[in-house]
Amino acid sequence: MKKEDVEIAARSLIRGRQTNLGLELDMPIAYPDGSLATVFVAEANRSFYVHDNGMASQFLVLSNVRFDKKLRETLSQQVDQFGCELVDGRVSASGSSEELPLLIALVANASRTIADEARNVHYSRAQSFRRKVQDIVLEMVGDRVRQKEEVYSTSGKRYRISNVLLDQEKRKPIAFIEAVPSPDVATRKVVEFLDLKDKYPEVACEAIYNDRRGILDQSDISILQKVANPVPWTHAKNRIKFLAA
Repeated sequence: MKKEDVEIAARSLIRGRQTNLGLELDMPIAYPDGSLATVFVAEANRSFYVHDNGMASQFLVLSNVRFDKKLRETLSQQVDQFGCELVDGRVSASGSSEELPLLIALVANASRTIADEARNVHYSRAQSFRRKVQDIVLEMVGDRVRQKEEVYSTSGKRYRISNVLLDQEKRKPIAFIEAVPSPDVATRKVVEFLDLKDKYPEVACEAIYNDRRGILDQSDISILQKVANPVPWTHAKNRIKFLAA
């Protein structure tokens, strides 16, 4: 393949259209959900103003990330490393026609950096929820729980169960208790519980999910119900108490 062919292929990844905000460009730079970063280019007085029209900030809001003062300051520092500004949720930079290609690339990457914060916040929340579940299990059953216990399915696949509740003699498992902080974890746990079901038919599979509004919807819970007992966080203590009786 010739160099020219590669350049043409690379350019084809960027698509543009004229809008009332200027030239809108879809960049080959992805947000955490797979959608592409979009930048807008407007010309005024021989200078070019490049911005993301607040797309990344909107992505955070739609991802249930609280766009508070502390987060705004953190993101402003990150955007500044790209030579851009974050004003009213909009990533932007200005420069000459000679600087325009670089400005477009910098704004797109700075915008993605903001959107990536959704992944960081969700990871932090997920870890916090897992710790809450582990703590409440320990509180309710004490030394009858084995945490991060390795078990094997009939197929031979190894899984690490977050909380294995043992019977009163501490000889055999009676429940696998897992935290489900988000929809993607729900999907993974369905696969895991399904694979373990044949080897451990008598062991209860308990999925304690975060029932805060907007985290899991009814379809996620319905999927969990096929292989496990979904337990909302607000009922977790009572359920664990019942299992341990």
